[in-house]
Amino acid sequence: MKLNYPTNDYRPDNYFREQLLEKDTARTSYYNFAGKCLVSFDTTTNIAILKLPPGNEINLGTIRAGLHRNDYRTWEFTQITATTKNFKIEATDKNIMDYVETPTCAFGGSKYAFIIKQK
Repeated sequence: MKLNYPTNDYRPDNYFREQLLEKDTARTSYYNFAGKCLVSFDTTTNIAILKLPPGNEINLGTIRAGLHRNDYRTWEFTQITATTKNFKIEATDKNIMDYVETPTCAFGGSKYAFIIKQK
């Protein structure tokens, strides 16, 4: 994935980039943070390669409070490629939103989740 860094007018918080730099792992087994899945991270190009075991999910970061979660410009990454044995997806900028679902409501508003899925 290519991270949305440095920040732009839409100001992603870049928590995910911090997790990569610190090789951070979750305190519980409920979430996978970047450090647990990190293969490599190039701070010059801001491209991270992650390996996620089958059946697992990863928290891909957040956006600044008050911004629209369904606006791709507020996401912490601008490009993602996912490859598995059976398929590959590639999404850039606004096409990333094709892979976003809204499963629940939380904190008084919609909670958006980025879920890699085969189309």
